[in-house]
Amino acid sequence: MLKLVIADSHEEVRTVWAQVFAQVKTVIVCNLTIGQLVKSPDLKIDAILMPGIYAHERYGGHFIEGKSQILRTPVDSGMPPYVVTTPPQTVGNLKPQHPPRPPTVAPLALESMFDKIFLAIEEFNQSQPQSPINTLGFELELLNLSSIHTAYQDACAVKAAYEKSILVTTIDLKVSNDPVYDIKQAI
Repeated sequence: MLKLVIADSHEEVRTVWAQVFAQVKTVIVCNLTIGQLVKSPDLKIDAILMPGIYAHERYGGHFIEGKSQILRTPVDSGMPPYVVTTPPQTVGNLKPQHPPRPPTVAPLALESMFDKIFLAIEEFNQSQPQSPINTLGFELELLNLSSIHTAYQDACAVKAAYEKSILVTTIDLKVSNDPVYDIKQAI
């Protein structure tokens, strides 16, 4: 099961996120910067979540509309082994927008973005069982999610996507082990 390490230096924001995820044992909310997050030996982060514009510039890959990507980092970079990109956001029929920081997005769009992120990690883990991503770390400020005004809605949107990804993983595991499957067993 994927673990999350959510970092932010704003105490009020961190408190809201910690309250939303209080009952989720696989999520840690902590007072760290992105630099501290990636260098912490205690957290054992396998991947860091970054906006695609930063990740592609540093680690390669290219924008694919609606897709989150997993990029390998150089061994000597001081980073976790992988970077997970946010999927580019589109507006109507326009090309993907890539501002230096993603704009604040509505809760449903944020949930959809994290659905794509968790799906990319799940697909990656199935294709790379020898080196899966077990722990994903991200800094709220880097993702433009550190506003106290939207902290509760943002945290709830990410939690909803995370809980769906856990449920899908549980169902996939049970279905693959039991040909006669009752959906109620997974819930």
